[in-house]
Amino acid sequence: MVTLIHRSVHALRVHDWPAAVIELVIVVLGIFLGLQADSWNDRRLALATEREYLSRLSEEVQSNLEIYRQRSERNRWLSDTATQYFDYLSGEGSPRVEEATLLGVFCSPGFILGAAYDNGVLDEMISAGVLANLQNAALRASIAEYRARQSIWRDLLEDSSDDYKSTFRFIDRYRQWRPATEESGFANCVIDFKSLESDPRALTMVASYQRYRFWFQLNTRAIAEHLERIADLLPVVLPKS
Repeated sequence: MVTLIHRSVHALRVHDWPAAVIELVIVVLGIFLGLQADSWNDRRLALATEREYLSRLSEEVQSNLEIYRQRSERNRWLSDTATQYFDYLSGEGSPRVEEATLLGVFCSPGFILGAAYDNGVLDEMISAGVLANLQNAALRASIAEYRARQSIWRDLLEDSSDDYKSTFRFIDRYRQWRPATEESGFANCVIDFKSLESDPRALTMVASYQRYRFWFQLNTRAIAEHLERIADLLPVVLPKS
């Protein structure tokens, strides 16, 4: 390339215009082809990286989707049970919820049944700039909506945690624990429901529990729907080898 440039300069000095033009065209064409080769190689590497990430993301999405489906079903059951119990306590004519069912609700470990999702691959895609450069706009939009819904979910858990825990602090007044056995299940947890239901705060506490469970149910269902859209798009946009 340097030789061609020197030859072009020499041709210009001796006024050999045709030779100078030819040499110049060759130089420009060489530079253009070199840039195109670099661009093609960069694009090939970017597509290979995208293909790798999307393949891993597909596995992550399927795993999270199963988690959210299970959590959605669990939250639906808890919300429906709390609603039925609230209706019973408020005298709406709803039948009394079986104590074994209520033990399953109020004796379950932990205060908030969250969703133990894993966004490791997605976080990598964001930090590496892969997500921002995804070829498919619909997939980028679906992932953005999924992340936004997750943010709403986290905010909801944080905002409701104190009120939610207050329900269990109230239940603790009427709950006793016994040594557990393999067969006991929730039998190691005993609640004095007669005293609990005569407490004037019971209705308010159960209403609070039901309200937050309802929102948890809606959010887990919405997140599952976003994941389903991503799962549907991935096989379509995943670059072929």
